[in-house]
Amino acid sequence: MTHKVPLIVRRIINRFGRPLGINPFPRAFEYALSAEQNKEAFDTIYEENRWGSSDSRSGVGSELATTQRYRAALAALIEDRSFTSMFDAPCGDLNWMPSLLAQVPIRYEGGDISAAIVAQLAQQHPQLAVRQFDICRDTFPTADVWHCRDCLFHLPLADVRRALKNFVASQIPYALLTTHRAWLLHKNLDLKGIGFRFLDLERAPISLPPPLVYLPDYKVGSDFPRYVGLWSREMIAMVLERSAA
Repeated sequence: MTHKVPLIVRRIINRFGRPLGINPFPRAFEYALSAEQNKEAFDTIYEENRWGSSDSRSGVGSELATTQRYRAALAALIEDRSFTSMFDAPCGDLNWMPSLLAQVPIRYEGGDISAAIVAQLAQQHPQLAVRQFDICRDTFPTADVWHCRDCLFHLPLADVRRALKNFVASQIPYALLTTHRAWLLHKNLDLKGIGFRFLDLERAPISLPPPLVYLPDYKVGSDFPRYVGLWSREMIAMVLERSAA
């Protein structure tokens, strides 16, 4: 059915539906970077500024202006939930995180799969604990919450599941995960390697339940609705167990 609708028409429909969370013709964008070599892939993205932002090598989503609304919501959540420690992975280039840490008293630890990013951060932010970390394979440290913003929608579905399973094996009680929130006509597409597509974690095949809290993280009226949701480890574990049965 989709191939019978001209590409230009599909793009126009998606463009007008995007601010409403309507995505009848989902598209996936590949970056020609193999998911089998994630470390090297994300080094390339960082070093070549593949996300195309002049403010942050981690992309437009990490610019100070873009994160202003989200920083305020996250600071309020940390206070409301009495979180005293956070593991931020992937942490990216920490373009906006120091602004948050100046607002809230929380023990911070960051991790990123890119060795190039970690090496740069050691020079720029020696006061912060940051290490190389693969969310799909490395053992999570102890913390009150895992912060995973603007990451899973770049990964193939198999890696999304690996990351969630790896988190469930940890002792961290909560996860903050970026999710798009589609209202109608959306299908979660897979990726062959590193790329991007709208990914609604509450829809198949991930099928998480509604989060405990939605933190808005998008520009109303122009962006596809995107949130950082708070899920407990038990909520995610239950879904993984059900899908494996």
